[in-house]
Amino acid sequence: MSSQIAQNIDSDYEQSLSVDVGGIYQDHQPWLLNWLKGKLGCPYDAGDISQDTFLRLLSADTGVLREPRAYLLVIANRLLINRYRRTLVSGLIDSEYAKTQCCRGFAADFMWCRFETRYVKSV
Repeated sequence: MSSQIAQNIDSDYEQSLSVDVGGIYQDHQPWLLNWLKGKLGCPYDAGDISQDTFLRLLSADTGVLREPRAYLLVIANRLLINRYRRTLVSGLIDSEYAKTQCCRGFAADFMWCRFETRYVKSV
C-alpha cells in the first residue's frame, strides 16, 4: 500500500516537472518572433525559424526547463547558424558551377554533381 502511494507521489511530481510546451509557446513565441525579426530583418524567415525552434523543443528530451527563454535562444541560434552554413555552401556551389559552366561545357554538369555530393554531405 505504501509503495503505491509513493509511486503516485513520484508520478505527480514528475508530471509537475514536465515541460508544458503549449504554455511555453503562448508565453514566449511572440517574444522569440520579435527577437528573430530583429536578427533576420524578414518576418517570414523569422516565423519559419520560430516554428522550427518550437518543433525542436517538442522533440527534445528537456526534463525541467528553468529558463525557457534561454533554452529557446540556444535552439534558435543553432538554427540560425545552420541556415547561415547552408547559404554559404549554396553560394560556393553556385560559384563553382558558374566557373565550370563557362570553361568546360557539357563536362560541367558532371563536375556539378561531384561537387554537390562532396560538399553537401559534409555539412
